[in-house]
Amino acid sequence: MGVQETDLLEEMDLASVECLNQARGTHPPRCRPLRLFRSPPRDLAALPRSRLSRPRLPTPRASPPLQAVGKDWGNALKQGYRDDAALHVTSDDDEQLIITVPFRQIVNLTSVAIAGPADGTAPKRVKIFVNKPSLSFDNCGKKATETLDLSAEAVATGAPTELDFTQFQNVRVVSFFVETNQGGGDVTNVAKIVVNGMPVHTTNMSELKKC
Repeated sequence: MGVQETDLLEEMDLASVECLNQARGTHPPRCRPLRLFRSPPRDLAALPRSRLSRPRLPTPRASPPLQAVGKDWGNALKQGYRDDAALHVTSDDDEQLIITVPFRQIVNLTSVAIAGPADGTAPKRVKIFVNKPSLSFDNCGKKATETLDLSAEAVATGAPTELDFTQFQNVRVVSFFVETNQGGGDVTNVAKIVVNGMPVHTTNMSELKKC
């Protein structure tokens, strides 16, 4: 007997959805060139050995990639918004996006449908992580729960893609890392994300009356 799945929109905690994209102005600091001498010395042999040693160039400090929060994620998730083909979640500085969706109760996932415009900006490779509420660009390179390579036809029609059901049980949070888009450009547009599955009915101990 097959699993009875449903659209889990009503189970999403939409108030806690987070959307991350690379912020602008994240280029590493430049090193200014060093001048060894004010003027060329006449006799290098007369200089102290310490002045002839190779100078140490300053090492730029590695700064973590900045992340902008608060994109229009509702365009891809909210009822009505996600059904309007003209509304998108759009990346800023490059093609990558992270959309993290918590649920109000534990759920099992069966399939997802991801849609975008037919101009090459729709998602192509999407990594899905479960129960990683703090997923960021620093750690999304780790092994995903499942990786989807979506065809242009699939994202144009919003056709659902089945998930490995055994890997998507007891899910509290699901994250979508859009790694590449169909055209290979710097802008990604996500028009719709539909998550299908079923809630896991558990006993709420706080609702039980004390004996």
